[in-house]
Amino acid sequence: MKFDSAGTIFKRVLTQGSILIAGIAAIGSLVGALTAGMPGLFSALVGAGMTFIFVSLTALSVWLGGRLGITGFFAVVMGAWILKLVLLTVRARSLLEDPRSTVRCCFSL
Repeated sequence: MKFDSAGTIFKRVLTQGSILIAGIAAIGSLVGALTAGMPGLFSALVGAGMTFIFVSLTALSVWLGGRLGITGFFAVVMGAWILKLVLLTVRARSLLEDPRSTVRCCFSL
């Protein structure tokens, strides 16, 4: 595939990201369901959803930043990075507070 424009690159990024997300959802759901039942299946789907959010935010931030100057580009990309860090932290904290979660044994926040 020839990369002659930003649109071509982002189409490829989103296509490969979709393949990654589908793989995480399919393989994770199968392994999760076989090893932990419905909670494992649900966990794999949550993981695939988080992957979708992170891939989409990355592609969107680079696309939006590409329309700006270099300072604007770095501001948008770093802002998206900080947003993803906050989302990951919030999600991890919510898992720690869930009484059904077994994550507490792995993290001691």
